[in-house]
Amino acid sequence: MLKLTPGELVGLKECLKPASNNLALIIVMFITGLLVAILEGGTIGILVLAINHLIADEPISLTSMLGERGSKLDYFIMQFDRGELFVGLVVIAMLAQIVKSGVQYISRSTAIKLGFRVARQLQETITKQILALSYSEVIQYSG
Repeated sequence: MLKLTPGELVGLKECLKPASNNLALIIVMFITGLLVAILEGGTIGILVLAINHLIADEPISLTSMLGERGSKLDYFIMQFDRGELFVGLVVIAMLAQIVKSGVQYISRSTAIKLGFRVARQLQETITKQILALSYSEVIQYSG
């Protein structure tokens, strides 16, 4: 179990205050990070599906994986030959990567903004505490 001294608890509370003041930015970072992960995984899945469809002896059936929705997709997929479907899936994967890059940009710019805000807020708190010290307290710490 982690045991913190009273001074460490005060420091932890002071560090968590800026986080609670910037909750919207933290939520944006979380959501964009989750979206980036989904897009990355989806891209890999689309590419695997494209390659499997290109090299498989039989067309891949999505009905077994997706139920009724899969049968509708199977009907749509049967309208294209293997090469067209492969190129189409690769284009979709590329578009997903472009969208992922945009979402990553939003996530990183939000992280930078959050970092600057938190640093500024902590510096303000520290400066206020130092300026609130009396002369005798300053002399005591300036050993």
